Amino acid sequence: MKERKLYIQILSVFSCFSVVVLHVNGCFWTFSYERYWITANIMESIFYFAVPIFFMISGATLIDYRKRYSTKNFLKKRIMKTVVPFIIWSIIGVIWYHYIGGEEIVGLKNVIEGIINAEYINIYWFFPSLFSVYLAIPFLSYIPEAVRKKIYGYVIIVAFAVNSLLPFVLQLLKFHYNVGLSMPVAGGYILFLLIGYWLNTYELKRKYRYIIYTFALVGLMVHILGTWYFSYRDGAINQTFKGYNNVPCILYSTGIFLFIKNLKKETVLNLLNKITNPFSKVTFGIYLIHWFVLQLIYKFTDISTLSIWYRTFGSMLIFLICAFIVGIVQTATFRGQQGRISRPVKAILSGRL
Repeated sequence: MKERKLYIQILSVFSCFSVVVLHVNGCFWTFSYERYWITANIMESIFYFAVPIFFMISGATLIDYRKRYSTKNFLKKRIMKTVVPFIIWSIIGVIWYHYIGGEEIVGLKNVIEGIINAEYINIYWFFPSLFSVYLAIPFLSYIPEAVRKKIYGYVIIVAFAVNSLLPFVLQLLKFHYNVGLSMPVAGGYILFLLIGYWLNTYELKRKYRYIIYTFALVGLMVHILGTWYFSYRDGAINQTFKGYNNVPCILYSTGIFLFIKNLKKETVLNLLNKITNPFSKVTFGIYLIHWFVLQLIYKFTDISTLSIWYRTFGSMLIFLICAFIVGIVQTATFRGQQGRISRPVKAILSGRL
């Protein structure tokens, strides 16, 4: 496997596992002065890179899609691989919500709104943002490769400065910020697409990489300590340092992406390959179903969600259980019934990207 491909695999699996940890560690969002909340805050901050890394991977792997297929095929592939599974699994969530959760479903309009707004499976909030990013990729990919380094670099720097850094600093200083000052072409999660593409395509000198690593560590520590200090002061979750488009997360996530990409030691790469390769084709499926596994645990067990053992080893076990389920379904679908099930159904059943 090419090193460049391997690092994407490593990031994808680690990010998927991090998503599971964040959801198992959900007790973070109920503030407490008890010790469990301190460890929950640390875990939340450490694994917070998951969503930005997913968008960076999309930028690294999809912006150059024109070299492989047309825009029509690009959109078709995205619809079949993400939109269709989102709709189907959301409908399953509605059924779950009614028959297992015991909640009343009122009207088709409410069901559609609930699916669109991820009210039934709240972790699916990610999908509408992902679809928006996909719609922007044909425009981004149309920019000639010869000028992308400068144009993307310019957008990254300016967007980080006016969309993230300036509002963050002014908020800390208690200054009012005019939100009209922004870089709209890098709104939403477009910034992460561009960062992912830029870091994947161009090389940085070691001294610049080390500067980014330093800022990444600073971003992580600011996230942990700032959230702890202000939340203890307020007696509630203070989100000054939170947000995927906020400075601490951007710095931290960028540093992780760059660090994994630039791993060169063969022994480390071989070890990470052995760890992540078995999960490389099930990450999307794990994301799709792990909410259901968590609901079953909460409904049929008395496990303490505050326990550090549950939030650490439990996260690993839930990840493995989901991977096993998705792997079994993939094996049955793709080997036992080859050619007899359409591609959309295969995607729905296996969660395979």
